[in-house]
Amino acid sequence: MTADPTEIVTHDASQEADRRTRGGTMANSRDQLSIVVERHQHRMLIRLRGELDISTAPAFADALSQANSEVVVDLADLAFLDASGLGILAHAYEHAQQHGDHLVVINAGPVAQRIFQLTGLEHLLSGSDAL
Repeated sequence: MTADPTEIVTHDASQEADRRTRGGTMANSRDQLSIVVERHQHRMLIRLRGELDISTAPAFADALSQANSEVVVDLADLAFLDASGLGILAHAYEHAQQHGDHLVVINAGPVAQRIFQLTGLEHLLSGSDAL
């Protein structure tokens, strides 16, 4: 049985991405990134939907900066992940380790799992997602 979240925050990073784009074109910005944060006592669950890339990574970093002792990042609905998203995750993991906290990634698809492996970040994957 899961506890009811104490707080749920939905953040549409596409609006920020639109503000950052000057004169360029973006793929359907409505589908860029949705960030849902659920806080359960000492655990923070972050669900990502859409694309985590250079234009949406800052919003994800903001969500991670509010983390408490245990952070779980759910990639089940993530359609795209680039190096900037990986960098944010790696930095957040290092920060968590330095403070005695924990960060884990769950529900990474096969392509994302392979990317984590190739970049040496497979330690971020939960046991069931690790290759």
